[in-house]
Amino acid sequence: MKGIAAVLASAAIVAAGAAMAQDEPKPVTDTTQPTTPSQSMPQQSGETMQVPTLDALDKDHDGFISSTEAGSSKDIASVFTEADADKNGKLDRMEYANAIKLIQG
Repeated sequence: MKGIAAVLASAAIVAAGAAMAQDEPKPVTDTTQPTTPSQSMPQQSGETMQVPTLDALDKDHDGFISSTEAGSSKDIASVFTEADADKNGKLDRMEYANAIKLIQG
């Protein structure tokens, strides 16, 4: 009888451990906003160029890139007007992501 109880107890511990492992939260990676001050983007020639993140360019921390703020990155400045889809004179996160795509070609 003790042998059966020990086997059942062991099985319960293993099952509980497996259940707990499934409940552990997995790390979430935010792909919309890089955590580094610049992104490396491959160019056709095999070189990489550094494009600052929105947060790095957003000097007044309002969540947008103004044309003045964009001026500190020649790449972003070169596509600013085209990326400013709503023509409000600033880039939000989606427009900034589009600007990066425009730079990539």
